[in-house]
Amino acid sequence: MLRLLCSSPTFRTRVPSGVRSATTLEDLNEDLRLRKTGGVLAVRRHRLTRVCHEALQQGGLLTLEDLAYRLFNCGQRTLCRDLQALRKEHIEPPLRSTIKDMGRTLSHRRLIVEQWLGGKEYSEIARATSHSIPSVQNYVDKFKRVALLAKQKLDLETLAFLTRLSKPLTEQYLQLLDYKHAAQHRRQELGQPAKKNSHRSSARTRP
Repeated sequence: MLRLLCSSPTFRTRVPSGVRSATTLEDLNEDLRLRKTGGVLAVRRHRLTRVCHEALQQGGLLTLEDLAYRLFNCGQRTLCRDLQALRKEHIEPPLRSTIKDMGRTLSHRRLIVEQWLGGKEYSEIARATSHSIPSVQNYVDKFKRVALLAKQKLDLETLAFLTRLSKPLTEQYLQLLDYKHAAQHRRQELGQPAKKNSHRSSARTRP
């Protein structure tokens, strides 16, 4: 396992002076598995996602320049294509350009909950976002708590206090209660009624 220390002016504008972020560029076992199934392209995209999340968790935010010139030794256009492909799979590596307007801890938590609502299991989400399974479960459990308390028609400040979450994150979770791509079994898990369209479609399939 190769560990690189990444330190740049970008970090110093976001974290206390002198803080460095240690990112794992190579994970031999995981990279070998990905190379067999998806080739070199899959390995690079997984590494890209992994190092971005590791930097975020340590209080840093990488830029496209950091990734291209300091870590992957490739052109920015190559990584732009990788990012586009990842986003089509609903994977959003946290970069300074994508996080700065959304809040550093909001975007990846929201994306994790969105994937869970879409029907993915904890292990799938953990692999896609380079998080541990317990971390994914923790985010989803907090979202479930917001969903449960929201049924009591509490105001935002009270909800945030009871769930011990920030108001912006609580508000993001409330918005996800109306996530249009939520799987039916996830809606049922949250105690939400199934969509009418699903009843109609299931009725058509009955003999």
